[in-house]
Amino acid sequence: MKNRRLNRTNSTHFYIVQALVLMCFLCLSGCNIPLTPLDWYYGGDDDEPNFVSEPTPTDKPLVPNPGEGGNIEESVALQGALEDEEPVDIPPEGGEVAPSGDQPGGPPPAIQPGVPPPVVEGGEYTFSDDTFASLDWTEIKIVDDIGDGSFVAIQEPMDGNPGAFRHLTHEWSGPGDIITVHVYYGEVIDPAIHGAIRGIDFSFDLILLEGGSSGAVAYFPLIVQEGSYYNAGRTLNATENYWQAFGYDYLTVDDFTKISGAGPEQPDFSRYGSPIQFGYVASNGRSFEGGTQTISGLDNWSVTVYTRP
Repeated sequence: MKNRRLNRTNSTHFYIVQALVLMCFLCLSGCNIPLTPLDWYYGGDDDEPNFVSEPTPTDKPLVPNPGEGGNIEESVALQGALEDEEPVDIPPEGGEVAPSGDQPGGPPPAIQPGVPPPVVEGGEYTFSDDTFASLDWTEIKIVDDIGDGSFVAIQEPMDGNPGAFRHLTHEWSGPGDIITVHVYYGEVIDPAIHGAIRGIDFSFDLILLEGGSSGAVAYFPLIVQEGSYYNAGRTLNATENYWQAFGYDYLTVDDFTKISGAGPEQPDFSRYGSPIQFGYVASNGRSFEGGTQTISGLDNWSVTVYTRP
C-alpha cells in the first residue's frame, strides 16, 4: 500500500511538471519569442524526463569560437560585421589592421622600388615662354671645334613678335662649328607621373639680325634627360631679317638623337624614363679659316607633350 501511494505521488509530480512545461511553452509563444521544438524522453534509473533542444537553422554564419582555435578579436569583428552588415577590418594573425590605403577605395599603396607609380591618366601638357626672363633659362656651349668660340644669350625687352624676345650672339672661328643648348627651367615632364610620351610639338618664331659669313643660324628642338642632350634632326634656319614662324608636329622618340652626354643614343619616353626638360639648340658652322659672328632672335617658344597612361 505504501509503495502504491509513493507511485501515485511520483505520477502526480510528473503530470504537474508536464503541465508547467506546457504552460511555459504557451506563454512564451504568446509573447512572440521564437522557441525550438522540445522533445523529452525518459532516461536513467530515476525515470525523470530529460529535455533536448533541437538546433535552429540560421541564415548567418557562426562566429568562430575562440576556444576552438579561433581568435577573440576576429570573433568580435566578424560578429559586428554580421550584425551591421558593413565591412570591418579584421587584423591578420599576430598583426595590425592594414592601413586604409590597402583597402578598396583608399589611396593607392606605396610604390615599390623599381616600379613606376600609378598614372591617373594621360593627357596633353602645353607650356610656353614669350618673355624669356633670365632666371627661366640656362645655356651651355657643347661644341666649339676650334676652341675660341663664345656666345651671349639675353632677354631683349623690345622688338620681339611682339614685346620681349631671346637675343643670341655666336662668335667662332673656322673651320668648325659652334653649338649652344638653351634649357627652359619652367616645366619638367616626368613619364612616371605624367605618362609615357607619345609625341611632342615644338614651335617658335625666328629672326636673323646679322648673318656674318654663314648667312643663317640653325635651330632645333631640344630635350634633356639625365644630363644628356637630344635634338630633333630637321633643321630650321633663321635666314630673314623679319619674324618667321616655325614648328615641328608630333616628334616621336625616333626623331631625337643624342648630341652630348653619357646617356643612350635616344631618350626614354616610356613610363620608366627619367624626367625630361625642354628647350632649343642653336648652331653655326664655317668651312674655312677665320672668325665670324651671327646675331639671331627667338620668340613665342611653345611645347606640347602628348602622353598616355
